[in-house]
Amino acid sequence: MKKFDDLLSVLLGVGLILALLSAVALVAGGVMKLFGFTYDSVGSLVLYFILASLLSFVLGNLFSSLPKALYQMGKLNRLEGCILYLILDTLVTAAGLGVMDRWMPSVSATDRAILAVSFLLALPGLRDFKKEG
Repeated sequence: MKKFDDLLSVLLGVGLILALLSAVALVAGGVMKLFGFTYDSVGSLVLYFILASLLSFVLGNLFSSLPKALYQMGKLNRLEGCILYLILDTLVTAAGLGVMDRWMPSVSATDRAILAVSFLLALPGLRDFKKEG
């Protein structure tokens, strides 16, 4: 019975993560569509964002933690940390989306669409740069 509960917990966790990624994919796909993004089906759209997220996850964590660490050490002020974070996170996310665009024939994204949604996905991370005082 314990193994069943553990398996159920894992399946529910994975299902929740996939549901959240699917919601993000639908919203981001809608934004990208304004800039010329096309896809064959909703399934290919969701798969595109899930694979791109996995692809850029490791590099994204590495590059987005660099400006945060420099800010906390006092090497960058808040504005410099925010700008460096936005640039690095946008570029890493754009790279992941661009690679998946090349690998998946069922989606077609313009560079403008990739950069726009990459920038929008980077914005929530700015919360980590809290004002001092």
